[in-house]
Amino acid sequence: MTTTSLRPAPSSYRFQVAGVLVAAFTLSAAHTVYGTIAGIAPDEFNARNPVSWAFYAVGFAMALAARTDRLAVWRALAVYLPVLHAVGLFWYPSVFTARLQTPFGWIENDGYMALLAIALYLTVARLRGVSLAR
Repeated sequence: MTTTSLRPAPSSYRFQVAGVLVAAFTLSAAHTVYGTIAGIAPDEFNARNPVSWAFYAVGFAMALAARTDRLAVWRALAVYLPVLHAVGLFWYPSVFTARLQTPFGWIENDGYMALLAIALYLTVARLRGVSLAR
């Protein structure tokens, strides 16, 4: 009797990164809407501010663009994601006041940053040509 080993089927970074980014921006947008309804969102970034929705539009557009698997998109992600991390590390703490520090606020803050870190890791791996397998 012979046995065969099944090799993991190759998977594409484009679906993983797109999914992680959609999760990150969905979580963040939900928190923005929640904060606005609860009256705790900062004036400069709430659901009534068009800048907030422009931010989410760019985020979801980047997730959609990642699915194209074009090198220019991956290079753009390699710049975009560290910028988002910098904003999350250096600007957001100044507006993440005590009134925003609800359980959902902490989940959104930490989850969003973790998802961005995962997306950045996968982006760098993709650009380095590391094989991704299931």
